Amino acid sequence: MPQYKILNFALDIIFSAAVVLTFNIYLLVLIFCLAFALLLLPEYISGPLQKLTNKVSEKNKIYLDLIEKWMSGLAVLQRYH
Repeated sequence: MPQYKILNFALDIIFSAAVVLTFNIYLLVLIFCLAFALLLLPEYISGPLQKLTNKVSEKNKIYLDLIEKWMSGLAVLQRYH
């Protein structure tokens, strides 16, 4: 079954490339370049993206701590109302 999927995928690429080739060769080259870039892009972005996510997470800890203290204070005020 996986061989069928691989064959189907390969034929889809070949026939799609043939159809685009009938329009313009530069369009086909552009599509392949963009597809290659999209395949490589996640590897280059994942490291810096993880660092930025960690920075945002650290900054959000401050706000979440403040909100927790406010909620705790409000709970005390409601208790002694």
